[in-house]
Amino acid sequence: MGRIKGLIILLVLGAGLVSCDMLNVDVDSNFSGNLNIEVPAESMKGTLGGIPFSSFVTLDPKDDPDVEKYADLIVDVGVNNIEATVTSLSVDEVTLLAGTEFVISDDEITATYILAEDWAISVGSELMLPDQDGFYGDVEDILMDAEEFTLGMEGSSSLGSVFITINVNIDV
Repeated sequence: MGRIKGLIILLVLGAGLVSCDMLNVDVDSNFSGNLNIEVPAESMKGTLGGIPFSSFVTLDPKDDPDVEKYADLIVDVGVNNIEATVTSLSVDEVTLLAGTEFVISDDEITATYILAEDWAISVGSELMLPDQDGFYGDVEDILMDAEEFTLGMEGSSSLGSVFITINVNIDV
């Protein structure tokens, strides 16, 4: 009788471990948003010495069907990379000045990447945002909730009266 009881306990424990492994879901996803930036005429000078601008967009991770389906089972989020790509520009070239910020935030956390150097942009220009000062960790914390968050940029441009579209992609 003791052997049967022990065997039943081992079977129950084994089944529990298998079912826990079945609940571990690995979801690869990308969250991206287009920042439509309108830099005003040169009559305004910003604190960085150029023409100030800002652009923000709200993203919902649950727009990804896998995230929507498994949102309650998410136990870890890992950011692989964050990349900004210029997709349109109303002039041939413009420079976003050092000090310009990429901002990702929710109601509790704000993750900020600050351009250390001027970024001369044209259509197709790409910028990998490295994990500066815990930036990726903060973004991971924001994404863990699988709730809406804000993606944006604010800073200064070398030229006024410019329209820029920058796609920011977060690969997790």
